Amino acid sequence: MNKIKLKFNWTKVLDNLIEINYLLIFFLLPLAMALFFKTNNVFELNKLVVFRSLTGLLAVLTLAKILWTGRFYKFSPRYLWPVLGFLIFWGLSLFLSIDSVNSFYGSGDRLQGYSSLLFYGLWWILLLYNLLTAENLSIRLKKIGVVVLGSSLIVSLYGILQILGIDFIAWNEAPFNTHRTTATLGQPNYLGSYLLLTMPLAWLGMIKGRGFWLRFCLALLMSFQLVCLVLTGSRAAWLGLIFALMVFAYFIFRRYLPKFNQKQRRRLWLSLSGVLVVAILFLSQSSYVVSRIKGMTDFGSGSVSARLNFWQASWDSFLERPFWGYGLENQGERIGRYYQSDWALTGFVNATTNRSHNIVLDILLTGGIIGLVFYVWLYGSFFRQGIKLHRNKDWGLGAEILLVLASSYLVSLFFGFAVVTTEVYFWAALAIMAAISIKSKSSDHRIMELKIRPYLKWLLLVGVLVLFVCHLGRELRVLRADSYYWQMRQNIAQGDYAQALFSYQKIKMQNIYNPEYRYYLVDSLPYD
Repeated sequence: MNKIKLKFNWTKVLDNLIEINYLLIFFLLPLAMALFFKTNNVFELNKLVVFRSLTGLLAVLTLAKILWTGRFYKFSPRYLWPVLGFLIFWGLSLFLSIDSVNSFYGSGDRLQGYSSLLFYGLWWILLLYNLLTAENLSIRLKKIGVVVLGSSLIVSLYGILQILGIDFIAWNEAPFNTHRTTATLGQPNYLGSYLLLTMPLAWLGMIKGRGFWLRFCLALLMSFQLVCLVLTGSRAAWLGLIFALMVFAYFIFRRYLPKFNQKQRRRLWLSLSGVLVVAILFLSQSSYVVSRIKGMTDFGSGSVSARLNFWQASWDSFLERPFWGYGLENQGERIGRYYQSDWALTGFVNATTNRSHNIVLDILLTGGIIGLVFYVWLYGSFFRQGIKLHRNKDWGLGAEILLVLASSYLVSLFFGFAVVTTEVYFWAALAIMAAISIKSKSSDHRIMELKIRPYLKWLLLVGVLVLFVCHLGRELRVLRADSYYWQMRQNIAQGDYAQALFSYQKIKMQNIYNPEYRYYLVDSLPYD
């Protein structure tokens, strides 16, 4: 009997594993939370652990692919310099930070320290590289779009069900009572920013999709997203949506309006005016929407007044150190110095914030004017690439959609701040824009042959694999430490201080930096 020999195409296998890996990041990140394994930080920590773990695995698989094929995809360094300069500046800013350790690891609730920035940069380069090496970039991007929309459908449906009182989780502040949905993002404003990053993809699918049922399903999905966005009650997200519609309309009119005759243009304007009137009449029937819109002009109370206080405190603090700021994640320490008793009129007594709720002020506080320059360089390169591409026959529409979602997201950040999910999606948009820009110019990329001895390849791969295993072990310890912290808080609330001390010892055994754990215990003991 002849033996059947199976010959695997290991390059294809690695390529498929890489694709599954980054698609899992897109799908799981918005959904990840402390559902089965209880942690004190229910949302952000779990999302960050999922992201960093899968990004580490993506790095190992990408290196294995490069070493196995012996080829390296080289592209023009001008796409790399904005990201590299951005990361180098924030690395150097650690030496000027008023709390460099906090700036590196990040605060316990926001988790946006330099270590997170490094992973965002790693995610950018890995996604960009793997998109460039794909046989068919357009198919890869379609798969990403399908996965992102699939995840957003689950998020949107859950958000709507929360408002209807259909929820499988008992929250301390149930969305059914607050009338503001949070879904799996944990906060209405975070959810609003996330939806701004995903809704334009449904628009793109409706424009380029073929067949009635496909467009019908995408229209249904977009209606769920829109309803969920309204139910967040996030006025920042609403403003972002309005801005997105304006930018999208500009691109559409610029693309198609010259092809219309005078009669067709008149019909178009009448139709748009009718849709606008119907939308205004529909929204005006909701007392909740009307009250939220009216609240935007109430500068003496509510969140608008609170933001004005935070902005004034942030600006005054920035003027004390205008050039290089105070370092990442140190805004709370500076804003708290300007606390005034009348802040309690719009919040809680002695309650302050660790964010300015404005992207520009946050940048100025953490990196000063120099930091703002690097942000403008990074974001400016993205918008410059998009503007150059929007007339491209093959990639023009995709570039316009990326410009729409990125600009609307940034508008929402003028009244809020970034979180793990939105930052990962935004950096993915930066990578996708760079990938289609590089692909549109054959002179911007070429393939290099690597000449590395076989034993060095294996040595390098094994070394990176060991680092990944250590990294994965640390991520698991991060979750365990936060779980013990949750237990410690429960023990203190029940007055069981002996068990609380035992839980704290368990936290220390994880060897994870988070001063919040110690501060909470020390602050709670004197009250007994």
